[in-house]
Amino acid sequence: MDEAHEQPPARTRPWARELLEAAALAVSAILVVKHFLIEPYKVPTPSMQPTVMGSAQAGVFDRVAVDKLAYRWRDPRRFEVVVFKGPFDRSASFVKRVIGMPGEWIRIHDGDVWTRASDHESWKILRKPRAVQDELWRELAPLDGVAEWEVTSGSGEYAGSALVALEAGASAQFRRASPFVLDDHLDGYPAAIRRRLPPVMPHSNQSAVGDLRFEARLALWTGASARIEFHEGERPHVFRFGATSVEILAGGGEPARAELAAIGSSRERAIAVQNADDRLAVFVDGALVLERDIEACDDARTSIALHADGGSAEFRTLRVFRDVYYTNAWAKVAETRIPAGHYFVLGDNSQDSSDSRDWMLWRYELRDDGGAPREVRAHYRGSEHPRSIVGGDEPLVWLRDEWGEPHLFPAAAATVLPPVEAPFVPRALVTGRALAVFWPLAPARGIRRFKWVR
Repeated sequence: MDEAHEQPPARTRPWARELLEAAALAVSAILVVKHFLIEPYKVPTPSMQPTVMGSAQAGVFDRVAVDKLAYRWRDPRRFEVVVFKGPFDRSASFVKRVIGMPGEWIRIHDGDVWTRASDHESWKILRKPRAVQDELWRELAPLDGVAEWEVTSGSGEYAGSALVALEAGASAQFRRASPFVLDDHLDGYPAAIRRRLPPVMPHSNQSAVGDLRFEARLALWTGASARIEFHEGERPHVFRFGATSVEILAGGGEPARAELAAIGSSRERAIAVQNADDRLAVFVDGALVLERDIEACDDARTSIALHADGGSAEFRTLRVFRDVYYTNAWAKVAETRIPAGHYFVLGDNSQDSSDSRDWMLWRYELRDDGGAPREVRAHYRGSEHPRSIVGGDEPLVWLRDEWGEPHLFPAAAATVLPPVEAPFVPRALVTGRALAVFWPLAPARGIRRFKWVR
């Protein structure tokens, strides 16, 4: 038979069904990624500024990508920024930096963190790795009507933070923080965010900060040298720059010295000097060239001065930064031993952070319908929580317990028990590591929040 058989027409799949299948696949992929791999986290408060930010006043809430696989095969490491369920509210997530490790002792004193392995050992200051320290430096906020620099002796000129030019024998003083640097709450915010914040906060400018960093472009004329002096309490720390060398003189002791390559035709070097965690350091063109450890000082009040010796010196693009000052002014826990399997976490914005220093559980004893006692525990945040409600037939108490469950009961029906501290984060509650800030991006408002989290 030579006749060709007709083939039945191919059946086409309805476009609506294909669209639904694609949407279902996309949703499934998103759920898998969110549950097992990467999850976005919205930062609600400024407790981790400048690393990550959240501010209702400024209308900025960083979105952070959280790596949920990071701790499936290893434990958190010191100084990592982690996301975890609160030991005082396991229904909510929080972001802080790991400072204290399981089994060690930890102490907050004079703005620094100290550790020791046992109560038989001496305390040692906890020094931050360079990448973390670079993240935590916060540039001092300008003060309206206050000159940043002033020539205090000899001849020279200044133009804000753009230029300080000194003739031989002249000196200049940093005036923005006169007489010494304090922990202003506006330090470290980008200008676009800073101008939206209130100028005064309850815990601002209460502590003198000794951990400082000074940056500039330095030009020396023939025969000149320049000195940068951090005067901490009663002791001076002097950084002396010559044409081919730099020295550190700490508290009048023997100088530490490093040789420098010859200056190019521009006669300028990018320099930075700092005191961080009782270690003085000098950077030239971004490279660490000299450092020296110093003894701890109980008087952290620090001023900054510039001097020119033997010839003229110019400092251009001057910037001053301060380190985080870990305050223990209202801390419930300032010295403690961390249990095995737990971590001590702190916010980078210490003066505006609720963290391991002050977490506490408020306790109530209630009785069920049969008269049996039961205990309810809730995160204590002063007058914010638990909340007293008045105005009805009888005063009431509203709270959300440590498991996230709401409770409302007559105040007279509850017995208030002694509160308990809850400063530690159990390993099981750590859910991931903060990787990067990916939002907001608002160039028109001068806000570009896109960075790795260190």
